[in-house]
Amino acid sequence: MEEAKLSQLVKFKTSDDQEISAPVKLVIKSVTINAMIDENFDFEDFIPLPEITKATFERVLVYLQHIEDGNAAPEIEKPLRSNEMKDVTTEFYAEFVNHDDDTV
Repeated sequence: MEEAKLSQLVKFKTSDDQEISAPVKLVIKSVTINAMIDENFDFEDFIPLPEITKATFERVLVYLQHIEDGNAAPEIEKPLRSNEMKDVTTEFYAEFVNHDDDTV
């Protein structure tokens, strides 16, 4: 994707009818979103997220920013050596998934 487009914002409409914008260079780290943004993408349009709430999408953006900052997803050994996530992954990922099942 050309550099000029990477600095633009993509607008999203979540399942709870909220609007949220995020930079292209961040959201294209998501394979699903990247597939939606092609050469003819109109940045005035909203990308609908019919099954994702604003709160959940904001968590996704935190994750994508973590990746953008140079933090690769960790490899987690299997079988797990502990039921405590902090024992099998980094502090960021352990805290990131430390939510109720619906949020995760």
